[in-house]
Amino acid sequence: MVDHWRRGGLSLVSLDGDDVSIEPAASPDYEPQRRAEARQDVGRLLAALEALPAAQREAFLLHEEAGLSVAEIAAATGTNDETAKSRLRYALAKLRAALTELREDARSA
Repeated sequence: MVDHWRRGGLSLVSLDGDDVSIEPAASPDYEPQRRAEARQDVGRLLAALEALPAAQREAFLLHEEAGLSVAEIAAATGTNDETAKSRLRYALAKLRAALTELREDARSA
């Protein structure tokens, strides 16, 4: 059972010999500032995803999350292949721009 907790990044610590508490295992790679920045980046990326027009967001999610091809996206959305491809291309371009902006903000901070 202890191995289960250790694999999850937790260690068991005895405080007074009888009571055992669970706390994060010390890791030389643990960087709280970096983790906080990563959470902010994820939040910004999700905001960029939500800001996409519904049709572009749908095409992106069907491609990335469901693993559908352009032809399958077209069939699922009731459009032709070119429309599905365009929606996916525009979504990717807008998300790339948002990621570029995030990286530039991180460099200037």
